[in-house]
Amino acid sequence: MNKREFLSLHDQKEIFLITDFDGTLYRGSCPFLFRGIANVDLMMALCLLNLFRIKRLFCLLAGMVRLRRQERRLRRDYGLGKTTLSDADEQQVRFFAANILSHCERTDLDRAARMVSGLCYRAAWRCLDGLKDRCEFVTISKSFEFVLEQVGKRAAGHGINLAYHGNKAGYGVSPILEDSVVRREDKHSMTKELLKHRHYKKAIVIGDTEDDIAMRDAAVGVLGESNVLFISMNAKDPKIAEAADHAVTSWPAAGAFIESKFKGGFFGVRR
Repeated sequence: MNKREFLSLHDQKEIFLITDFDGTLYRGSCPFLFRGIANVDLMMALCLLNLFRIKRLFCLLAGMVRLRRQERRLRRDYGLGKTTLSDADEQQVRFFAANILSHCERTDLDRAARMVSGLCYRAAWRCLDGLKDRCEFVTISKSFEFVLEQVGKRAAGHGINLAYHGNKAGYGVSPILEDSVVRREDKHSMTKELLKHRHYKKAIVIGDTEDDIAMRDAAVGVLGESNVLFISMNAKDPKIAEAADHAVTSWPAAGAFIESKFKGGFFGVRR
């Protein structure tokens, strides 16, 4: 079966749509500046919630400055080929947990997560809604699961059942717990595990960085290359753009491309 025939069958719930979160499903408050990184908006929300708690606010702002310095250094090292994007992301996530989340109470984290969860692409919900009768959905991300939990609730409000796997952070001291998604290898192993024990015959993988190629590779390993469709969304690096079957810059464009793979149309197909 070639790519043109990829989504021609109308078997219900035999397609697994796997999407990254940051920069893919998540737009953020200012995508031009923050590149759809949920932790940036989460940090700002936490500062806002602690605006009148001077000591805690100072700790958060100090952590923010240090995080920014680390981010600049890691970007420089990535540009020079001294580190990978996956390693850089892992360092940032671990630093965020230890130096930002550790200063916050659970109630503040949950409130901030609810605020952040409203900043996903609205067009993404429309796209997934058109697929929900034949697809199951999961987001695999380095974002924290207390954020993804709130995103899942938002999705449910649109009639979409969105499973999630991300970083499991403890409260208070906020370590990164086991079975978290912090590296490229974690995305690969999580994708493989989800597909290996289920009935899916095809997969759609959507991502925006080279780390998401690992999800495509895992899906190909389980289902075969001809049964995996890989879409890059707002590609952040040339590697994913080159690896993708199709590159798009919006969810409507992604929906149009997927629609073209269904015989008889994507949204208007006869059930």
